[in-house]
Amino acid sequence: MTVGADPATSGTAAAAPGPPFVLHFTTTAQASADAHALARPGLSRFDLIVDAIGLLLAAVLLVAGNVLLGLLVGIVAVVSLLGRRSHPLQRALIAVRFRSILGRATTVTIDDDGIRSENELGTSFLPWSSVDTVHSTRRTVAFFRGPVLLSYVPSSAFGSPEVQGAVAAFAVTRIDARG
Repeated sequence: MTVGADPATSGTAAAAPGPPFVLHFTTTAQASADAHALARPGLSRFDLIVDAIGLLLAAVLLVAGNVLLGLLVGIVAVVSLLGRRSHPLQRALIAVRFRSILGRATTVTIDDDGIRSENELGTSFLPWSSVDTVHSTRRTVAFFRGPVLLSYVPSSAFGSPEVQGAVAAFAVTRIDARG
């Protein structure tokens, strides 16, 4: 990653980071779940609505005297609401399905040609022509082709939110440039 001079030592502002961006992180089930959650934002909203209806139903059941069923529905709704941020079920499924890559050091290089991911298991390359959307949240930057997650970089790989923003902005310009 190209970074400008240190403003504390040079007396000038640091240059905005630019390509190539070389990012390092250790793969985790949580980071993968965060990226996968971006693939279906409508499902997340639907889940929130169902949870709210579940809480309302639990209250109605409790008032109607059906305490056991009301408590059961309420507990399920609360657990589901609490899991929205940490994605416990999705994390568990990822931990089983992708256990061979979890905990591995990964290097992602993002440049004018595309996105290269490398770890001890292998290397992959995604040219910008295969990416049509980038989503950035404070937890991850994820690259998609339609609804399919192609690659992601968790926020832990970026030195700062500014670097994360620069990477996302660069990706958008590369996707738009194909256009």
